[in-house]
Amino acid sequence: MQGASVIGCLDAKKQSDLYADLHGWRLTTPQKLDAEIIIPPFIPEVQRGLRKPIFPKRETLFGVSLSTILETKGYVRYKSAEHLRAQLRLPSDARLMLIGTASDYSLEEFWRRSESKSLWTRIASLRFELATSFTYSVWEKNPRFDQIYNQERNFVTHDYLISHGIPSVPFLFFHDNRDYESVVSWLQRRRDVHTVALLAQFYEKQAAFRELIKDMSALRHDSGRDLGFVVVGPSSTERIHEVLSQSSNTSIVTHQPIMKALLGQRVLPDLSTVVAPRSTERSLIAVENMENYHRYCAKFSRRPRKPQIATKSIEDHARRSKGQLKRVPARR
Repeated sequence: MQGASVIGCLDAKKQSDLYADLHGWRLTTPQKLDAEIIIPPFIPEVQRGLRKPIFPKRETLFGVSLSTILETKGYVRYKSAEHLRAQLRLPSDARLMLIGTASDYSLEEFWRRSESKSLWTRIASLRFELATSFTYSVWEKNPRFDQIYNQERNFVTHDYLISHGIPSVPFLFFHDNRDYESVVSWLQRRRDVHTVALLAQFYEKQAAFRELIKDMSALRHDSGRDLGFVVVGPSSTERIHEVLSQSSNTSIVTHQPIMKALLGQRVLPDLSTVVAPRSTERSLIAVENMENYHRYCAKFSRRPRKPQIATKSIEDHARRSKGQLKRVPARR
């Protein structure tokens, strides 16, 4: 596996230097969340490109991806919280959640520059109400060292965000039994974490996506508590329905309402779409689309929670690692 962001398993000195960096001066004390994070059932991810401001019909927590606020070289693009909201055509007091997804290259450049350029402080100055941890790649085809090192970096960014005053929801990645056990062990040590993030946008086949659904149930069982989930990226109505049906304590993050508005598509109450008249302002379509997503997702959060039976646990992951169960690549 080649690429600028890939470390590999052959360069022992490079591996040693990276671990000395991560567990040396970069190491931060695990940060405990002071209070439980309350997240709405639907978070629209903002897309650049709207010409006029968005004025939602209700108080809305907007998602902003890390790729939106970072330049390619890893620098923070926006000068202030006001500048960020103005550029995204949002109200000056808009509530924002940072979603820690970006390209591998931008993530690596940010990591390299973050301390010397005070980039963590710059992010904190943008007034995010909360965030997810970052998403350094734990892709199945990466070398094993990269997988382990990047998952540790993701957990470190969780603590960095909290230490800079931003409540954080940690992203979890795993593609075999070793990773899964490591994640569960981390959750058992971190009893302050009650909500975790999962990335759903790269599961192309339905069978693979259902493995993610089983993972949600297994994590609640094996962590020893009723976890909440922030699921980033499900796009189809069927997948959103399937995710939300697992638990009333699940939130959906997607850019679909605003992206469809930019394409001139109206979202109906069942999340199907129709073409809007060409004369209709895109920002007005976006508001209507977001409202229908809010209502659709809120139906699930209002339902009485049904008892959940774990359909997969550590034992299942152990069987899968021996070839009895097929594992889906965990990737951004």
